[in-house]
Parts: sequence; structure tokens; C-alpha cells
Amino acid sequence: YHKISGNSESITDIRVAEIYQDSNGQHWIGTREMGLLAFDPETELFTGYQNDPNNDRSLSNNYILDIEEDRTGNLWLGTNQKGLNSTNLYQQPIKVNPVLNYSVRALANEGDGIIWIGTLDGGVFRWDFTEDRMIQYKTNAYDPGSIGDNTVESLLVDNAGILWIGTRRNGLNRYDAATNQFARYPTGIVNASALTDWDNVIAMDEDRLGRLWLISETAGLLQFDQQSETYVEANAPQKALMQSQMKCMLIDRNQDDVLWIGTLQQGLCRLDI
Repeated sequence: YHKISGNSESITDIRVAEIYQDSNGQHWIGTREMGLLAFDPETELFTGYQNDPNNDRSLSNNYILDIEEDRTGNLWLGTNQKGLNSTNLYQQPIKVNPVLNYSVRALANEGDGIIWIGTLDGGVFRWDFTEDRMIQYKTNAYDPGSIGDNTVESLLVDNAGILWIGTRRNGLNRYDAATNQFARYPTGIVNASALTDWDNVIAMDEDRLGRLWLISETAGLLQFDQQSETYVEANAPQKALMQSQMKCMLIDRNQDDVLWIGTLQQGLCRLDI
């Protein structure tokens, strides 16, 4: 899907930063410059929501880094340098929530009023917004059980309730709530040449079989086997995907075995898995 000049219902920005599907089946797309897009796969049309400097109920920033839904149907939007926004676009306008003075790069809903917030340089926060209580987790060079990096690129609470963290420099991390510790799984074990200071997991999702799918800028499109705690390179056109600069992903809940990938060079891509 590409931008079509003069067509306001085409995708307005090919630089797709995030893809999300809410509980109503609606697809949402976060872009780098054109804000939030609602996408209808049946009509293949897009509706846009952008920042309006004259409207304090519009987006605080047009660079949407992540999207997450809570149990009440509110969408939480992580923005670049402008913190959190929240909205229920079916009922109310956008609300800017200045709870964090960070770039919010990743969000995950644990349930029961708890949202995990991944930031640029600030680690990860566990926020109980019903009680307005927040805990921050940052890396500690002397504690191997701390989070692997203070820049969090992606978050996922899987179907078993386990929190997975994609970091910028220390691959995939898993949070153990019982011990309050983090386990680290560098993606570089897939490809020795990828084991650099830039060992990131920028996006992830879980399919109906419980497999984790990951995007790494250094290692490509991956699957992570939770039982063996090992990576497998996905059966996909890796070279073409790497050249398109993959940025985000969504496994479609309405269509079995369909993976949507947002890129910075080729717009929105569909991969049958």
C-alpha cells in the first residue's frame, strides 16, 4: 500500500512506525509524520488523525511510535518526545497525558489497569493508572538480572501473561514477575555478524500457535522458540524485507496466518505465514 497523490483515503505516509488491531477488529497505523491512520482492509481506505496546534484535543505529536488498547477500549499512543496520548475514537477526542517526559517507544497492556511503557533512555515503567502508581526499571551494569538496556523498542504481553521486552542493544528480554528479574536473549546468536552494539528487537507479536515473531534491524525477521529459548530465521524474503527497512508488525486476528509488516521504504506489506 503506497501513498497516492491527491487521494486523501490512501495511506498518507509510507513510513509506517506501528500497526495495531483493536478489540473491534479495527486496524490502526502509526506513522512518522502523518499521525494516526485507521485502515479498513475490506475497502482498503485510510482515515487520518493528526496534530492540530490550535486544538489541545488533537495528537500531541504526529510521530506515533506505539499503540495499545486497555480493557475499557481506550487506545494509548506513544509519541516521539511528547509522551503518552489516550483516546477512544469511537466516543471521545484525543487526550494528551503528560505522565512521562520521555519518548514513549513501546506499550503493552498487562490487564487490570496496568500498562507497561518502554522509553528512550528511561528503561521500562510499570504503570497502574487506576491507582496512579508507577515503578521504573533501568539497567544495572552490576546486576545481570536487570533489564538489558534503557532504550526499549518493543513490548509484548503474551497469551500466558509473560512480558517480553525488545531492547536496542541487548536483544530480547523476558520479565519474571515472581523474581522481579529479567532474562536476556541476544539476537546475535542467529548471525554472528549481527552481534554488535546494535542488537535490537524493534517489533514483535505472537501467533495463534504461541510462536513469537520478531523484527531485528541486524538479524531480519525471526521466530523465537520459548521452549528451547532459541531463534529461527523466518521463512520469508529476508533480503527484500531488510532493504525495505522493516519497522513494525501485526499478526492479523481476523485472518489466519497473515502477518502485516510496516516499513520505511515500501509502505505496508502483507506476508502469508
